[in-house]
Amino acid sequence: MSLFLGITIQSVLFLRFCPAGLPKVISTAFEYDTISSAALICYVFAGVFFNDIFAYFVGCSIGKHKLCEKISPKKTIEGAVGGLVGSVIVMMLF
Repeated sequence: MSLFLGITIQSVLFLRFCPAGLPKVISTAFEYDTISSAALICYVFAGVFFNDIFAYFVGCSIGKHKLCEKISPKKTIEGAVGGLVGSVIVMMLF
């Protein structure tokens, strides 16, 4: 569990401080584009949130086929596909 948490925090820090490859070096300090890096973090979190939202609503409304009943009995294939499609559409608009 600590490995997953460490990788997650490291990924967010990478997105925050190095969004367009390597940072530009000015004398001895680093310069980062803070607006684009903040937008990149919002982009990732928005994708996750909208995937969950669309999966829930599509799964509740038209979900018939269970995805994996032993692990999560209420998850459906239609919900998973709806979440993926909905989040891709929102991310393209973002």
